[in-house]
Amino acid sequence: MQWWNDFANWFTSQDNQPVLFSAGVLFVAVIVGGLLSAWIARGAIKGLISRGDREQKASAIAALVDAAPGHVAAVRRHMIDRLTPEQLSVLEQIGTVIIEAQEGSPECVQARDELLDYRHD
Repeated sequence: MQWWNDFANWFTSQDNQPVLFSAGVLFVAVIVGGLLSAWIARGAIKGLISRGDREQKASAIAALVDAAPGHVAAVRRHMIDRLTPEQLSVLEQIGTVIIEAQEGSPECVQARDELLDYRHD
């Protein structure tokens, strides 16, 4: 128990106050530095991820736009041209029901707005 008394006397003595203060300041500085570097790294990683997302989105839209003419021709050739006028009428009715069900939905409005923005760019 003597070692505890010696430690308590050393800890509370006036001669050791500068040492303890320096150790406390050093400890706080290390903690603040670690938190600051983690905060900066987190922001940098978020920036890299969002930049990659924007690039991927732009390349996906470009690929879809490039593929659209061929896709439309293939759909027409393999599907539309093979249907009778009555079947085309039924297909139109089905499409109308689906579109009317989706109109006004946030996803539909956002997709339409993005398409219009892309066409204007």
